[in-house]
Amino acid sequence: WLNADVIHVGGSSHPDTPAFLDACGKFVAANPPFIVRYSLGWVTNDYAPWRRSSYTCAELHAMRELCKQATLPKQVTFAVRASYAAASLSDIHEHLLQPLSQANTGLTLWTGWEGVPTAELEHCRKRAEMLGFELHLDVDRGSKAPWYHPSRYLSKLFG
Repeated sequence: WLNADVIHVGGSSHPDTPAFLDACGKFVAANPPFIVRYSLGWVTNDYAPWRRSSYTCAELHAMRELCKQATLPKQVTFAVRASYAAASLSDIHEHLLQPLSQANTGLTLWTGWEGVPTAELEHCRKRAEMLGFELHLDVDRGSKAPWYHPSRYLSKLFG
């Protein structure tokens, strides 16, 4: 997986995005046997994620436009902060995944230091299944609160 945060919160492109996509394209061209999945995300720089609850349409549109302009492999996942994604899944599907209409596109939910309640991860899994896109997890052990340990429940949720 080739991962980078390529869009800033608010919708502007990260200045290193063209160089990242160019380097990835060269790597893929030079190594044809490799199956590559791009993992593209948003720079959140958010140490207080509870101040915000979702991705905006402007941020989703910026990612979609970037993907349309770039030559991407068939497999792309969008790395989304789990605490934002739970409230954004319908918008992410409508404004990003559906318009791109690529097979093998999906989301990777990641958790920051804040963790995410297991119920929110389960909600995201059910919505992704209902909407018909891939869902991957990059889950931290969660915050220090005892009820915020999603990795403890992954086998129950997805096993």
